[in-house]
Amino acid sequence: LMILEPVTGTAWEYDQAVNRAKTLKESGDVQGASKELLDAVQMNPDGFQGWYNLGSTLIEGGMAEEGEAALKESVTKAQTDAQLSDALYNLGDAAFDGQRYEEALNYYKESLLRDPTRKDAQYNFSRAYERLQQQQQEQEQNQDQQQDEDQEQQEKEDEKEPPKSDKDDPQKENPEDDNSKDKQDQQDQSGQDGDQNK
Repeated sequence: LMILEPVTGTAWEYDQAVNRAKTLKESGDVQGASKELLDAVQMNPDGFQGWYNLGSTLIEGGMAEEGEAALKESVTKAQTDAQLSDALYNLGDAAFDGQRYEEALNYYKESLLRDPTRKDAQYNFSRAYERLQQQQQEQEQNQDQQQDEDQEQQEKEDEKEPPKSDKDDPQKENPEDDNSKDKQDQQDQSGQDGDQNK
């Protein structure tokens, strides 16, 4: 098992790591950027920029769950409304991409409360609202369709089975009737035997 050495560094080294990560990310090296940012958050676990950039970079690299966790961490480290608005906005995007539209709406709303001038959050809030409505309609349609299919299936099964009545179904005869027939047969046989013995 490989144990990562704790990374320590000055504020300057932390800033350098964050800046190197930005450059790597812009050049398309998401993995390299992520490593720099992991180092950065170890150097300064209370720094907003490291967690925020780590979250965005991990999401871009296809690691949505880890990225969201880092962004949530950045929310707790934010020192200004602008930082908080950015982190909440990115969490909204992550929820939107995961088709969790109700959650996305809440993040965009929180982002707008911190910075009401954000056009991107206003736009994405509207998109998330539309998608949520669409999703709910589809769910209702699917439920209706499922109910219709269940009803059709039940009707087909009902058609296959003939109507039940004592006359049509020989299995439904009264067991006493069978016994009385057997007794009658026995009496008939004994009567015949008696005639032969005479």
